[in-house]
Amino acid sequence: MPNKMDLLRACFLSERPAQEAWKRWTQSTDIENIDPVCHRLLPLIFRNPSLQDCEDPIFLKCKGVYRQTWTANQVRWRAVRPLLEQLLDAGMDKIILLKGMAMILHYYQDFGMRVLGDIDILVKRDQLPLIGPILSTSGWKQSSPRPRFDLNNPEHLNRWHSLNFQRSGVDIDLHWSFIEENCRELDDAVLKDALPSGRFYIPNLTDLLLQTCVHGIKYSPVPLIRWIPDAMIILKRSEIDWDRLVELGKKARLCLPLSSALQFLVDEFNAPIPKNALHRLKEVSPSRLERLEYKYNLIENGNIAAACRYCLNRGYHTLSRQVLHLHKYVQVTARLPSAWLVPFFALYWLFKRLHTHFLGKRNGNASRS
Repeated sequence: MPNKMDLLRACFLSERPAQEAWKRWTQSTDIENIDPVCHRLLPLIFRNPSLQDCEDPIFLKCKGVYRQTWTANQVRWRAVRPLLEQLLDAGMDKIILLKGMAMILHYYQDFGMRVLGDIDILVKRDQLPLIGPILSTSGWKQSSPRPRFDLNNPEHLNRWHSLNFQRSGVDIDLHWSFIEENCRELDDAVLKDALPSGRFYIPNLTDLLLQTCVHGIKYSPVPLIRWIPDAMIILKRSEIDWDRLVELGKKARLCLPLSSALQFLVDEFNAPIPKNALHRLKEVSPSRLERLEYKYNLIENGNIAAACRYCLNRGYHTLSRQVLHLHKYVQVTARLPSAWLVPFFALYWLFKRLHTHFLGKRNGNASRS
């Protein structure tokens, strides 16, 4: 990832270091074949004051990408904002804007600097029944690949953390848990201490840093390296409560991924993170389940990581209890109406995997011949 590291440095470093990083990156980059991951960072290049004197073709491309991003984000926000205001008018207590939208409104303060895939919001769990009918009557349709998902089913809400809805090509992620790991204590803290932003709220700086690091370090088919400039922008502020970050990391059992992400920022970008905070995170000894969850979140196997978190949240720490309750995890994950259907689902899943495996093997042999 050396080429991308130079681009990242050019995004948020200042003066000569930014200019040198930009020069190295442009010298090894074909303007017609810019990596999609790098393409999402180009608006940050255009808005870096240290690079304003650049006149190379790629910098001019950054200007175009910035304008496209500004327009696309304005369209998304104007499509979603009326819905959010309708929810507030209907009696919602608090709507918290997460991830990219929180970064744009409060930290970047520029709709063109941060690419948005969708708009994420966090609401209280007990207000989800109010939201469903309003989404439906407003034309928002569930787009997540989760048939038979029930917003009124506690088991479903404890297994997942969000649900995606779409209308006219615009996506909104409805969260009832702050992070994928579904920690109720963390959710309560975030909801309590969120900061007002007009009629809406955003997470406080410390909580947003935790979410950015924990979410960004996970495996993704398209690498989410934009978490790095997000985290660096947050770290430039002085209001981070490091004691709170450590305590929330402990409560959510996320000290391992959180410390790994912060250490990476220190090693690669000399991020201003107190050594004491890093030491306190690292001295927490993770359980076997926490290590497994971290391991499988770094590779393409989210199902095992999700199973580990399911056991962690329910206190199934021994292998015997994990095996004993495996059927319940499968039932909830597959959204089966009865536990008696779990063996049939397991057979179906196994057959599907074998069919995919042998079909791929046969196609590979055919292509070689």
